[in-house]
Amino acid sequence: MLKDIVGPIPGAANKTWNSIATSCHFATVYWLLAEVLSRQPNLEDFVRIGDPTLIVKQMLAKGRRISRSRLGSLMLTPGTVVAFVQDGEPKHSCVAIESTKLGGYNQNGWFSTHGVDHCYSTHHTIEFKWRGGQMNADDVQGNQGQWCQLYAIDETSAENVVRQRTQS
Repeated sequence: MLKDIVGPIPGAANKTWNSIATSCHFATVYWLLAEVLSRQPNLEDFVRIGDPTLIVKQMLAKGRRISRSRLGSLMLTPGTVVAFVQDGEPKHSCVAIESTKLGGYNQNGWFSTHGVDHCYSTHHTIEFKWRGGQMNADDVQGNQGQWCQLYAIDETSAENVVRQRTQS
């Protein structure tokens, strides 16, 4: 299951993995690829599937908008891919590893507690920076102060997008 393989990426160092920047979308796609291929991905796999940001963007069509919980922490199904979206573009992505805990790369500024640039960190859903109020209450603040919508893409749908890319 995806939730079980999310964590630090072997070989990632100095902000790269095999010359690819260790962005949040790279990490999300890396873990999905590992699940789909039943092995650690290699550089050739990434050359074949293309830009991780475009892959996460393709997943958005399979997702649903997340609204903030009115009582307690937002609950997610472990393995769900979560994307922060602004004007239809995925600005950040990560994966639910527990019902209220997310794992990802480059999470600094996306949550109320600090993340780590180009490294793995975890955050609880209570750490989303919700806008609140009457207008756009379900928006969350991004790493540069921008307002984003949260989308949840279930594990099977996200894996199917990646699987399709491996077969192109």
